[in-house]
Amino acid sequence: MSETPSTPSATQLGRSITLKSPFQRKTDVFDSEDFDPVKFVNQIYPDEASLGDLDKFIDMLRKQIKTVDKEIFAAVRSQSATQSRSRQDLTVATSQLGDLFARVRDIQRKAADSEVLVQEICRDIRKLDYAKRHLTHTITSLRRLAMLTAAVDDLEQVGYKRDQYKRCANLLEAVGQLLEYFNHYQDVPKIQNLTKRLTTVKAGLQDAVMDDFKLLLGTSDVKLTPDNIERLGNACLVVNALGPKVRDQLMDWLCEREMTVYQTIFSMSGDAAKLDRFERRFAWFKQRLEERKEVWGVFPASWRVPQTLCLTFCKITKAAVKRLLSDSEEVVREDVGPLIKTVVATNKFEKEMAALFGGPGAARDDDDDDLQDIDNLPASEARRRLEAFRKKQQAAAAAAQQQAADAAAGSATAAATGSTAEAAANAAARVAFEGAISEAFEDALKYYVAEEQKELLKHLEQLIKEEGQRGWKPPEGEDTLGCVLGSANQLFLKIRASLQRCVKLVSRGITLARLAGAFKRVLSAYAGELLKRLPKTAAGGTSSQPPYSGTDWHVRLPEEEEAVLTCILATAEYCRWPTTSLYNS
Repeated sequence: MSETPSTPSATQLGRSITLKSPFQRKTDVFDSEDFDPVKFVNQIYPDEASLGDLDKFIDMLRKQIKTVDKEIFAAVRSQSATQSRSRQDLTVATSQLGDLFARVRDIQRKAADSEVLVQEICRDIRKLDYAKRHLTHTITSLRRLAMLTAAVDDLEQVGYKRDQYKRCANLLEAVGQLLEYFNHYQDVPKIQNLTKRLTTVKAGLQDAVMDDFKLLLGTSDVKLTPDNIERLGNACLVVNALGPKVRDQLMDWLCEREMTVYQTIFSMSGDAAKLDRFERRFAWFKQRLEERKEVWGVFPASWRVPQTLCLTFCKITKAAVKRLLSDSEEVVREDVGPLIKTVVATNKFEKEMAALFGGPGAARDDDDDDLQDIDNLPASEARRRLEAFRKKQQAAAAAAQQQAADAAAGSATAAATGSTAEAAANAAARVAFEGAISEAFEDALKYYVAEEQKELLKHLEQLIKEEGQRGWKPPEGEDTLGCVLGSANQLFLKIRASLQRCVKLVSRGITLARLAGAFKRVLSAYAGELLKRLPKTAAGGTSSQPPYSGTDWHVRLPEEEEAVLTCILATAEYCRWPTTSLYNS
């Protein structure tokens, strides 16, 4: 009988499955995550034979349970004590936070109190600053009021003494500056009283100064002593201090007096009313400026007394020119010689005055060498002069551009040195004298334009006659093929001379535009003469406008006629650049 395999007992299983003691709980089988009690019991006691040591195993489990219970009770008691201490600590921390918040609120309260205190201090400082400012302003106002009162008192004492003009001028300037300070206090009775007193003193000074000028400069033959010169110079200081209105009154009286002498001498009767004697007026005025140079030197340079007199002279003379031309229109139409002579003299006078009062920059242009002796020139010499004039014109344009650039660069330097005002006054003087008198001649110069056109057409007729005598061939010594006709050079030199004469001596305004129209008519006449010389077509017309179809326009030319036709075409092509040059100039 085979033996039944024995079932392991609880003791044997106890050797392989060990129940851990409390201090070995980390490796206890009951701590396993996948612990299964049924499986565990079946493993220990697989059959009835193995239940022999069950009681021991139960006792061991009970002991272990008791041990675990003790540990749990100890842990609970320990945790209870720890919670009590935590509550105490939390209570202490809460109390300390309350104290901290109280201190923070106290600090905030003190900061707010400090800010209020600072604002109060700043407000007091501002009040003191305002008080100081107003006090300073009041003290300054009182001091200036005392100075103004003293100055007005001094003016009342010395205002009517002619030997105290210089002191009066200084006092007037001081009073003027002080019154500007009190412009906002005109409602104050004290200021109103001082203003009325000052107005009375100024009126008395003005009358005294005007009387002195009329007494010392009112005679025709003025001879000033050094004392009188000094006295009038100091009177000019008073006029400057009295203001521009008084100065204008003095200048009006002075101009009226000088122009009364001028109008008395050159009345609109006798020789003075003749156009060919008109330039005597300019000679008289220049001589008058020179004779009374000592008198003009009495006035300050900033007043520009000679310039003002000259502008008044130009205004009166311009009116005289208009009356004279209106009365002698028939004479001017018949003979423009005296008119041109007067216009040239007028333009010369205007340029001289512009140069005298406007500084450099108004100088006259010299006559060009290529405009001299233009009649009866050979064609080669005429062409050479035209080419020379063209180059000279280009060089002048380049120089003008360079001068403009230098002026732009020097404007900053002029402003830095304080000469901008003087330069502006000079420029204004140059503009003021440009056409100040000659503008009155523009309407009458239409007769001059008609005379120039007549002379140019007469010259053209002579040139065409000479071309016919030469058989419409170039001058001797030049290639006959494709050469420019000599009449073209001669005509353009004549036109250019007329243009330059008008620009430099007569007018640059409406008359110049009229003269340009005359040039156009002369050139059109020359073109018509060239068209007349073109060969005739089979239909009898000129070859300048051939039909679009047919053979009637074909022309058979001999060799000589071909040379003439070539010269005419070359002349027409050549006339383009002188015409453009005339337009640019």
